[in-house]
Amino acid sequence: TEECLERMLCEEGISVSAWAKLYDKKLFEEVKFPVGKLNEDNGTTYKLILQCEKIAYGNKSIYNYYKRENSIMTSKFNLKKLDLIELTDEMCDEIDKKYPELKESTDKKRITSRFSVLRQMLVEQLNDEEKSIAKELEKYIKNRKKEIIKNQKMEKRDKIALVALILGENIFAFSWKVYNKIKYKWGKKW
Repeated sequence: TEECLERMLCEEGISVSAWAKLYDKKLFEEVKFPVGKLNEDNGTTYKLILQCEKIAYGNKSIYNYYKRENSIMTSKFNLKKLDLIELTDEMCDEIDKKYPELKESTDKKRITSRFSVLRQMLVEQLNDEEKSIAKELEKYIKNRKKEIIKNQKMEKRDKIALVALILGENIFAFSWKVYNKIKYKWGKKW
């Protein structure tokens, strides 16, 4: 369970996505997907894993994921996308209580959820409330710059994103655009 949670938090072959798993129906007797939330997998998958004594993992590609325009992931930013941060923090709080030794991994997940939302925000025309939220996300990340640099679970990509953010919002947004082109065109991950 602990190893699976760590791999999920660090996206090492296991993601938080519900679609990439097979479940015993009994696991859902106590766990329900949060109604009305985006990124509901973040509020559910870890609860299912916490119930398991044994977890099998396979890395054979037997599922194709189709990226559609106007999906949740590709749609314009709206405040509902902040659910990602809320559900990630709830997940990390619960994992930290049960497995305090996974703190570096939960810290990584908290930071990457904020990077994800901020990245979506900075390519949009934001209203005043959204601008204020973006500034709070930037502040959260920048206040943890030492943690990010020292955290061995953080990927090079995230450390570069931190430096880009410190250099300015435009550089941060541009660097993510370049990263995504490289990632999706050539399948490379930094």
